[in-house]
This record gives sequence, C-alpha cells and structure tokens, in this order.
Amino acid sequence: MVMLSAFSQTSKEIIPEIAHQFSKGKANDQLGMLNGYAEDSFYAAGGLTTDGDDFYILDHINSRILVLTDQFKYKGEFPGAHLIPVANIWLDSDYLVGGIAGEPDESRYMFYIARRTTENGMVPLRLSQFLKDYDRFDFLCHVENVLVFQDEFGKYFGIDIAGVASGKEAKLVSEDDLRERLLKLHDERYSFKDGLLFYNNILLSRASSSAYGFMSSLSSFDAKAYSYLSDARFIPLPNGRFLYSDFREIWIFDTNGKLMRYAIFPNNPEYYRGSDFTPSPDGYIYYLHADFKNKQTIVYRLGPYPELKLDYGGTGGTINDDHVNIRENPTTKSAVLSQVNKGTPTRVLDKTDKPETIGGQTAVWYKVRLWDRTEGWVFGAFLDVAK
Repeated sequence: MVMLSAFSQTSKEIIPEIAHQFSKGKANDQLGMLNGYAEDSFYAAGGLTTDGDDFYILDHINSRILVLTDQFKYKGEFPGAHLIPVANIWLDSDYLVGGIAGEPDESRYMFYIARRTTENGMVPLRLSQFLKDYDRFDFLCHVENVLVFQDEFGKYFGIDIAGVASGKEAKLVSEDDLRERLLKLHDERYSFKDGLLFYNNILLSRASSSAYGFMSSLSSFDAKAYSYLSDARFIPLPNGRFLYSDFREIWIFDTNGKLMRYAIFPNNPEYYRGSDFTPSPDGYIYYLHADFKNKQTIVYRLGPYPELKLDYGGTGGTINDDHVNIRENPTTKSAVLSQVNKGTPTRVLDKTDKPETIGGQTAVWYKVRLWDRTEGWVFGAFLDVAK
C-alpha cells in the first residue's frame, strides 16, 4: 500500500486494502447490509467496532451482531442481538452499546446495552423524553452508571442505567446534571473546556459543531477549507493522540494538536464513509462497505499507521499469556474488570512498590489502560513492559 508522509498535502490517493469479504446470506461466515437510501451510492453500512482482540459487526439483514476474531473468523453471536436491527454499535470498557436509527418512533427508537461478558442478552432502554429531544447522537464514554452522549448540535446528555438490568427504568441526565456529576466525582481524568469534553486531555467530543472551534485552533489544520463537517468524527486514542476523519481524509494529531499523519482517499463513495472509520490497536483503520451489486459486504482496512498503536517509548506493554485478568485493585481478591489474551497492547500508568509471589511467580502489579479505555491492574508476570 502506498503511504502519504506526515504533513503531505499532495493529491495522491491511498487505495484501501480488502481485509475480508462476506457473501450476502444467513450463514455464520456471511453478512447482509441494509440499503437505507434509494441511491446505491449511499449505504446504511455502519456497525463495526473493535477492541483489538475481537471485531463486532452488525448484520442488518439477519438482525444480529457477529463477534469475530482479529482474523475475521467466526467466534459467535452477541447474546440477544438477534432481537434488534441496530443501526450502530459502540464499545467502551466492558460495555457494548447499540442504538436504533430511523424515525423517532418509540417502538423502534431506543438504546440497548450489555456487558460483553453477560449471557443475559442486551437490555433495552426506552426513553420517551429522549425520543422527543434528540435525533442524531454519538456515544462518548461510560462514567460510573451513566452513558455519555453528544448530539449533532454539540449538546451533551447522559442515560443513567443503574438498575436497568434488574428491571428499573433508565433515566435521562441533562447536560447540567451531567457536568455536576462529573465535578462531584473529583475525577481529574474528565474535564469540560470551552464546551468540549476531555478524558485525560484526550478529546472525546465528536459533534462537528462543537469540535470545529477546537480544530480551528490547531495550526496544522486549515479549518477554513472545511465549512461543512457533517461526516467529521474525532476518535480518542488511548495513547494520548486522536484521529480526525472527514469525507475523504484522515488526520492523526498528538495531544498538543500537532499533525502527525495526513492521508487522502479516492473520491468514490463506494469505498467508504469517513464517519464509519474504526481505529484498531494493530495500527490499521477499518470500515465496512455494502456492495449490493455483487451481494457482499467488504471490510476494508487502511494502514498500517504506527501513530495509532498503543505501545510507545517505554510507556507501553504487551500481555504475554491468554485469559489474563485485569483487576480493579492490585490483588487477586479484587474484582475482574476484563480478561485479555496474549498480544493485547496496553499503556502502563503505574505500578506497585513491592513485588509479591503468586503461583510461584514473583512480580509487581502494573496499572494499565486497554484500547477500550478500561483501566485496571495486571500482575507483572503476565505483562512484558517496553523499555
């Protein structure tokens, strides 16, 4: 694949590579994508997210979420997903979130949420007040019991899911209440600055109407050339950088707003839609394309882009065994937040002072952050730390 060097503003185009092709059908190795528009040049082909180990892909025709390995081999269907023809999915920490798109009809327009480790399927969240107030939105993060969203006009809101799994009704959280809750947490990782929400100084806000001002402040970005940013997305990366994608371009910035990578893609709507780009810790960017003419769904990938990878300059590490527990605290008695396999990249945040011996192995505990922003502790015997 031809690559553009950083800061290049040339008209040379990057051609996406095909990572996998699925025939249209109902078998485990087949997918069907729903055409939401009259013209074949526009598709409702969204619905791809990854944590680096697994890919979650929507199958609109068969109303399911397929769980695939990083080699796109069939791993199973997400529990309960056959009940919902979801239009998009988001992944944050151990939660998978889905949302119905289309007309704001209460029978169709709702959220679903589930832990990836659950066997109980996805929990529906029907919110009549939400249906009246919001149409388009992006999922930003999960803070305690609240899912944080932003609508297309830059307004924030939350959905409190405490008790939903036991049958209690979800509650809508206004922007003012959401800001107040974050302040009460005394969690310095989350902050509002000039109407933008940050996590560890990483931009979370994605609405073009609010992030436009932020991009305009960056010397590397010519905001005047982008008066219409409806397809723009800002995707936070756990390595402290963030990805900006527009209709034909991808920009990767560091935490100081310095441009690290610029790439431009063919002016052909068959290939992609910028808002559907999904970055992965393997250094590639993935997206789906519904090829109705040939009755297939294609997963394209762009890259590799080393700027996306999680492991940098002694601040990263790699899990060296399978089924390794990420725990809430540095002790085997603490709750398991996530379980990861060999090769999973991490960002090392902290470590304990004194080593301890567990199962005949002596090591310290490391506090790490995973690609999906899960933060927890892993025993050092199962982590290779970069030097």
